[in-house]
Amino acid sequence: MAYSPSAVNLYKVPSKTFREWLRLQERRDDSIGDLARDVATDRCLGKRRAVGSIREHLVAAHTPIDAALDTLDRAGQLWKYGGDEPA
Repeated sequence: MAYSPSAVNLYKVPSKTFREWLRLQERRDDSIGDLARDVATDRCLGKRRAVGSIREHLVAAHTPIDAALDTLDRAGQLWKYGGDEPA
């Protein structure tokens, strides 16, 4: 889901890194919660914190399905714009 500029505060700066935000999503009962739990248990992820570096790692090390990358992109948008959309 894309967010239009009129629907979000473009000046909002996330106070947490993407990975910190994602950790707070582990109890969600949706695809973002699944992603959060997968990232939390990924032993080879290292200290990657940004959406892009996590994406690069997933593609290189785990060959994720397209739906997983779509979920990562949606989670990145929610984090960036402070959304709280249920899946």
